[in-house]
Amino acid sequence: MKILVADDNRDAADTLSMLLEIEGHDVTTVYDGRQAAQTGSAQAFDAAILDLAMPDMDGYTAGARLRAARPGLLLIAMSGHTQPQHVDRSRRAGFSYHLAKPVQPELVIGALRSAVEARTGGLATRSAGGLVPDTLVQLREGGPVMMLQALTGDVGHCSWFDGERHRHGSFLRDELVPVGQERRTWSAGESAETALPLAQ
Repeated sequence: MKILVADDNRDAADTLSMLLEIEGHDVTTVYDGRQAAQTGSAQAFDAAILDLAMPDMDGYTAGARLRAARPGLLLIAMSGHTQPQHVDRSRRAGFSYHLAKPVQPELVIGALRSAVEARTGGLATRSAGGLVPDTLVQLREGGPVMMLQALTGDVGHCSWFDGERHRHGSFLRDELVPVGQERRTWSAGESAETALPLAQ
């Protein structure tokens, strides 16, 4: 999929983009809402993942403009707020998913896979864990997709990834560490507010 990622937190945006690229997606990254609206309207993306609290133009406004310009675009919101009024505002702006920050990467990928399945009649493959895609399951097995383990500290040293861990600093410690715990909670069938599909 061709995906637009927009977040004024550059570390968060860059890390999410890297993870999506490892999944095989073609990702363009921007760092404010106005850039998101302009880039997303000018190019044909399959999905846009937007932080809602961005300078110059917030994600709600950028999302609404993208929805008007590209009616078939999948819009995924990222927000530190999951109260009903924020979720409802996301829905009204045209978003299909409202993800709580810090965003769990497997939930983003799960939302993307759901969109692919909807468009292809369920041809996208899911793992037994539901929203946990095969590629993320493979993180526990090593190989070329060890990034998430390395970033979250599940492995001691992983050569290439050590530089990324150092470069991203506290973001990786504070925002990506809960990923393993969230995956276990979600696969166990417990309720979670990290991914709220929005009824259209």
